[in-house]
Amino acid sequence: ECGMLMQLSKGGMEERNLDFAAALSRAVNDWQLEAWVKPEPRLRAGIVVPQEDADFAVELGPDDATLEFPWPPEDGLRYYDLRRRPELIAQVEEAQRLPELGKFLMAMNSPDGVLETAKCDAWSSTELNPEEEIFGAEWKFGSYVDLLFSDPRTRSSFPAHEQFVKQLTAMLKRAPDLPSSAEFIVRRCYYASNPEPDEPMGGAGVLARAPDSGNEELQGGTGTRVPHSSPPLREVGICGSDQEPTGGVGVPARAEGFYITFYLFGYGDEEKHARQRWAIALQLVENAIRQLSASHSAKS
Repeated sequence: ECGMLMQLSKGGMEERNLDFAAALSRAVNDWQLEAWVKPEPRLRAGIVVPQEDADFAVELGPDDATLEFPWPPEDGLRYYDLRRRPELIAQVEEAQRLPELGKFLMAMNSPDGVLETAKCDAWSSTELNPEEEIFGAEWKFGSYVDLLFSDPRTRSSFPAHEQFVKQLTAMLKRAPDLPSSAEFIVRRCYYASNPEPDEPMGGAGVLARAPDSGNEELQGGTGTRVPHSSPPLREVGICGSDQEPTGGVGVPARAEGFYITFYLFGYGDEEKHARQRWAIALQLVENAIRQLSASHSAKS
């Protein structure tokens, strides 16, 4: 038999200052371990974690990642327009492997929403970064999804992207406490001004895997192998800021705009627990984006 310690008084979970919350949570966890668990082997402690940490950043420097959209087929990879052909979700390997991610992709590409997706990936790892040690977990389960506005006018508006991620992160900071973290990064995108009729306009890419990649996967469309321990993943755009496609003979014109990369991580002592918390957090983000999309649609 064993007894379970559950922290009921203040212990960091309710704090809005995330640095103080992390320090207080770590102190409470250490105290439980030293004062209760070690002296009495029949006791088990419930870990205290800060509330879900949602943040956003802007990466528009010359060396930062960019995206060309729509993505041309490359190295056997292709991308599916889930907004206009939702039945193609059956072709997206990540969506079949992770039904929670498939549901999220369908929600983001809904005709009722203001967004669509460009690419995605998901993975698990036991290699945590120093800033993730506050969760006191052995495993993390992570994902990223590239999000784009469907309205061409909004795609070129940096203030619209900044306002969207600010409102979204503010909503998520009011979400229930959960051992997870989310980040939204505004990046530069080059949109085809005159895509070919058969050119795929959006959707999530099929992930290409290297048979001997171990704890690595190939990010769709980049041909770049990135270890899952990298904090966070950085995609390699097809065209850098010094190679902006501007049209010309045989080259379709490109309009400069922006997109949002959404990273999400769940943490746990076991892989299944990390995935469960990632899935719960993903649902929270989906609900927040649905609410925010409805508000944006009502204003337009």
